[in-house]
Amino acid sequence: MIIKRTFPLFLIFTLCGCSASLPLQKSPSSPTSSATATLSPTNTPFPTSTLYLTPTPTPVPFINISLLPPGEYFTEDVSITGEDMYLAVISINGDFKGYLAKIIDQYAQLSPDLRYLVDTYYITDLSSGEKTAFANLKGCSSAYWAPDSKHLITSCPTLDTTGTENVDSLYVFSLADHSMTQITYSPYPKNSSGARWSPDGKWIAYEGVEARSGESAYNGLHIINTKCFNKPFTCWQGEAGIDLRRSITWSPDGHYLAGIYNSYEIKVFQIEEGSIILSRSYPMDLQIDWIRWSPHGDQIVISKSDGYFLLDVKAGKLMPFKPPSVGKISQLVDWFLVP
Repeated sequence: MIIKRTFPLFLIFTLCGCSASLPLQKSPSSPTSSATATLSPTNTPFPTSTLYLTPTPTPVPFINISLLPPGEYFTEDVSITGEDMYLAVISINGDFKGYLAKIIDQYAQLSPDLRYLVDTYYITDLSSGEKTAFANLKGCSSAYWAPDSKHLITSCPTLDTTGTENVDSLYVFSLADHSMTQITYSPYPKNSSGARWSPDGKWIAYEGVEARSGESAYNGLHIINTKCFNKPFTCWQGEAGIDLRRSITWSPDGHYLAGIYNSYEIKVFQIEEGSIILSRSYPMDLQIDWIRWSPHGDQIVISKSDGYFLLDVKAGKLMPFKPPSVGKISQLVDWFLVP
């Protein structure tokens, strides 16, 4: 259910989806409109007529991302005062370009077509500045766009099938009809979180953790073939997990998946017919906090305890990368390409 305002163009969205992943069938346990709360969206001022702007020391006005020069960019969470957060854009060369929006979630994410921004249960149309609250997304976390920019994969609290307690399951949210479709189920408490949709649309990778203390063979990395969306109850499997933790990141062709192992190593896996096969590993001297694959597939940006670095995937060499100091708090979020 959407609250108060909606995007007019949602009415013409179709579920064209990603590589054999659609149509989705709604599960009986999906959130329903009758269960949604009454919320009012907070509108962020956005000058729709503003062209690309020279960077200014203040978060307003925002830039029009569609008019950025072609090239590679990062989004960055920035706090000017130490309180309010804004999503900034910087170039691959480290040049600050401006702000996109005021945000709530440190993982606010651009859609692949660069038109939308998801931020907790809000979605902003960056072409018009219209911001809409979706009650079905309230309480969910780590929403991540599908390659078609019309669906999100997100982790939401749900009652496990034993009826004993709440756990986090994966859901697919559709911008076309605002439906939520559950795709991970468990006969006993498990959490599914940190999901990332592959750029080719074929796979969803996520971290599974048993919702109890101690270790389990289930804990770790799992992948889902989106062909199962025709029968969502079949998506979840009780297989053992790969010992890999977030953050995880896909290569732009969807053939490789990288993640952090034991906090001090990056492991790259190749996906072959549903199997996860170790391809390469890159030991690091200090703790790794965050990684993202480049839009061209040749580099991975790494956040370590001693700063940011660019990893040459083929040569295995590290090159220091220093984003500009824009505010009191800043953190890179994503790496994207303006064609």
